[in-house]
Amino acid sequence: MIVAVAPAVAAPAPVAGSDDELQELDEVEVTGTRLWKMRQQLVELEDRFYALYNELNENDDFDVTCRMEAPLGTRLRKRNCKVAYVEDAEAEQGQAFVRGEFAPDPQLIALERQTEYRAAALKVINSDKRLRRLIEERMKLEERYESERKRRFKGRWILFE
Repeated sequence: MIVAVAPAVAAPAPVAGSDDELQELDEVEVTGTRLWKMRQQLVELEDRFYALYNELNENDDFDVTCRMEAPLGTRLRKRNCKVAYVEDAEAEQGQAFVRGEFAPDPQLIALERQTEYRAAALKVINSDKRLRRLIEERMKLEERYESERKRRFKGRWILFE
């Protein structure tokens, strides 16, 4: 399954303009003592990133949406972020199946447009200092989360909090 470019892959580039023109981001602080609270803060930060990215992105095909979904055959839901053109291809394939027609595989469409999407996403990310700050915050939070998770799970398969 093809998902959106992770915010951490963008290489920051200098931005023209002064810092006075940019809005200050809220400080993200990990205050949760439970791992699920820390993970929730990571998800909230990703949601803020994608909301700002979608606002700045001019090509609606490259907007990213995230939702909780249960894959077929299970009730276990997981977070899934997809680019709009992949969701559109999946919807078209489903409709074509119901009509008894052919539609191209959404994975092939995703692969075909992946380079175009990546270039456009990096252009948007590198042109906005707020997005790059959100990426940095996300990376810091993930490092703290992983460190705490490893510390708590050391030598265990299951953790009861």
